[in-house]
Amino acid sequence: MKKGYVVSIVLNLVLIFVLLAGFILFISGNLSRYYEYYKGKHPSTIVLQYKEIEFTRTYNIVSNLNRTDSTGNYNYYVVDQYNKNEPTVVKIPKDYSLDINKNYEIKFKGSNAFDGDTIYNIFNHFEITSIAPTDKEGENQVQDELNLM
Repeated sequence: MKKGYVVSIVLNLVLIFVLLAGFILFISGNLSRYYEYYKGKHPSTIVLQYKEIEFTRTYNIVSNLNRTDSTGNYNYYVVDQYNKNEPTVVKIPKDYSLDINKNYEIKFKGSNAFDGDTIYNIFNHFEITSIAPTDKEGENQVQDELNLM
């Protein structure tokens, strides 16, 4: 009789732990996006699709590292964004020649399938479609918002 009672308690504790872990993941947002997508509006055979977005951000070229990637198709630069104070090393296609201490409006496109609006994430998760020099300073710079999922 005692053995059955102990097994019942252990199984209940495991069940409570699993439910609590699922609830915490849901609240933190990792599962809630999928729940919203699948809650009866879409058949379960459809793969979760992220929206394609296009946006422009203005970056200042802090430094040209004078290095290329292993394919030889990209140059490495240190860029920063107005009021971010987050200098970041990024890869930019060799098609573009950028000058140090100049501002450039960089247009991106891609899928918003990631969390976090950082310079690193922007350059690593989106494709650069164009780069144009700009004389805009400070608050006048183009800094489009991202609609992250």
